[in-house]
Amino acid sequence: METRSFGTTTERFVRAAVFVVLVDVFAIMFLWDGFIGYQSNNAAQLVALLGLSETQAPVVNPRVTRDKGTELAESQGRGLNATTIEEAFGKASLENGDAAYYVGPGGWLSVTHRGGEISQIEWTDGKHTASDQEWQRYIGYALALLSLYASYGFMKIVGTRITITDEGIRVFGRPPVGWDAISGITLGNSGVVSLDVEGGESIQIDEYDYKGVDLIVGTICERKGFANPLDAA
Repeated sequence: METRSFGTTTERFVRAAVFVVLVDVFAIMFLWDGFIGYQSNNAAQLVALLGLSETQAPVVNPRVTRDKGTELAESQGRGLNATTIEEAFGKASLENGDAAYYVGPGGWLSVTHRGGEISQIEWTDGKHTASDQEWQRYIGYALALLSLYASYGFMKIVGTRITITDEGIRVFGRPPVGWDAISGITLGNSGVVSLDVEGGESIQIDEYDYKGVDLIVGTICERKGFANPLDAA
C-alpha cells in the first residue's frame, strides 16, 4: 500500500492562525500603551495645555511618581526649595515661563518660581494615570500568556495528520495502530467517524480536523472489508 498522509484542513489552520495573530496584536497593543503609549500621551497632553508644539513633548522621567509629587506639593512652605526637588527628580523635564515641569509616567509636577523662590507646587494627573498604565500592563501580560498557549495549540494543529501505511494508521499525538487492532468503524450523529481499536478506545476522524476524510475512511474500509458508513449517510 502506498503511504498516504492527510493533514489538517485549511479552515482549521486559518482560524487558529488568525486567533494567534489577534492575541499577539492585542498583547502588543496593551503592553505598548502600558509602557510607552500612555506615558507619551500624557507628555503630549501637557504641551498641548501649555500651547506648545507636540514635538516639544518632554521625555518621561520614571522617577517622577504621583506619591512623591503629591508629597512635595504638600510640603510647600516648609523649607522646600529647587535643590530639594532636583535631588528627588533631577532636572526639570520642561520649562515654560516661570514654571518648571517634572513629567512622570502618570502625570506631572509643576513648580512655579517668583522672585527666585518657589511660589506654588502642584501635582496633576495625566489623562492616563499610573493605575491605568498598570492595568494595561497586567492585561498585556495575560494576553502574552494566552498567546503562548495559543501558539502551542497552533503548532499542534500544524502537526495534526493521519498517515496510512502498510503497517496501519498513525495519528499525530498517538501511538501507531496496526491493522489487526482495528475492529470497526461507525458514523456518529454529529457526522464524526469513529474508528474502534483494541482496548475499547476510538479514533475520531472529523472532517473539520482532517483533509480527505472520504479517502481516509474509504481506504480503511477497503483494507479491513468494512462497509463504508459514509455511503449510508
